[in-house]
Amino acid sequence: MRFFLDHDVDADVVSALVKEGHQCWTAAQAGLNRAGDDELTVYACNAQACVVTHDREFSVRRRTNVIGQHIWLTCNEWDAADVLVDALPDILPILDRHSDVMFTLKTRGQFEVHRRWG
Repeated sequence: MRFFLDHDVDADVVSALVKEGHQCWTAAQAGLNRAGDDELTVYACNAQACVVTHDREFSVRRRTNVIGQHIWLTCNEWDAADVLVDALPDILPILDRHSDVMFTLKTRGQFEVHRRWG
């Protein structure tokens, strides 16, 4: 799976995803340091990657209008890598099946799924 990390996601998340065998890069690595949320969404869709963010405003808009694949980490930043890796076995099959889906990851074992068409 391919993951594209927003500006606010800790480097530990990159390391954890790469260790799990996934492709992962940041907005900074993509040269999108000053890109807005919608630009990041378009970039991720074109790259066939799932956006990962802590950004509440970005995620609330995506939850209202699910476009592409999006993971909102509502957990503490220092727990984000562990929470995401713990959820991967459950969310990867859903990511494989749906091009427009959003996850809200709260704590280990606790997440919500939002899809465009219910």
